[in-house]
Amino acid sequence: MKAVFRKELRALLGGLTGWGGLAVLLAAAGASVFFVNVRGQSPLFADNILWIALGMALACGLMAANAFPGERAAHTDRALFALPVKSGAVFGGKLLARLAMALIGCALLALYPIAFSLAVPSATMGEGLGCVLAVCALGVLFMSAAVCCSAFSRNAVTAFIVYAALVVLSYFLPELAKRVEALTALTPFTLILMPALAGAVAWTVFNDVLTGFIAAAIVEVPVLLNHLRGSDSAVFAFIGRAMRAASVFEPLPLFANGILDLSAVIFWLTAALPFIAAGMLAVAARRQAKRRAL
Repeated sequence: MKAVFRKELRALLGGLTGWGGLAVLLAAAGASVFFVNVRGQSPLFADNILWIALGMALACGLMAANAFPGERAAHTDRALFALPVKSGAVFGGKLLARLAMALIGCALLALYPIAFSLAVPSATMGEGLGCVLAVCALGVLFMSAAVCCSAFSRNAVTAFIVYAALVVLSYFLPELAKRVEALTALTPFTLILMPALAGAVAWTVFNDVLTGFIAAAIVEVPVLLNHLRGSDSAVFAFIGRAMRAASVFEPLPLFANGILDLSAVIFWLTAALPFIAAGMLAVAARRQAKRRAL
């Protein structure tokens, strides 16, 4: 892992990808501070957390989209997967190098609340640093998701589009949850669609048809039982709660109001683990294919 980490970090520091991602993050923070704090005359850095979080999401996507497709384009993928390095170490080295760049960005962001507390007596440094901590934890989640999408994709554009779709979906999940919770009856199409989606996701991640069928059955059985009992609203209520819980942007207003929600930080860090596991599985599948090609 150390060799992959050093190689990736040198590439990020020596090229436009790493510095470009940092530039996007700092530009989002600077623009938000200008419009919210300077033009809006707000002394609180915490008011910028949503825009900075979106800037972090964009920066992570730009830094990670080419993590694995870049190896294929440079014809170094065969050499990488032929090395006596575990698949998890390959994924971990690439992820940690990009997290190091994100950490540099968070360290630079921390200068904002420090400067605010020195320039404006009413500004609270603790609230601003709490927002930086939240953005840093979100960065771990965003970067894990972005590198995972890169591991599944053949080119950087596809990886970025899939990752961006996940971020946009997470942003609008609370609104979608309201619409789902308002539903009262399961249609035959819905009874087929939900297990089909679960099976497709499981098949994509594990590359195994049997696993896809098992995932589809796990989803279909409780949904069908509730439907036969006439409890369709309970199914939609559960789906709505799950959608709200999956929205990573939902806890941000708490940080904007000066509340350090450690449970949200733990949730963001924990939510990164499935993406890391899926990314490792994708790298392992790629590695086996490359070894057969060799």
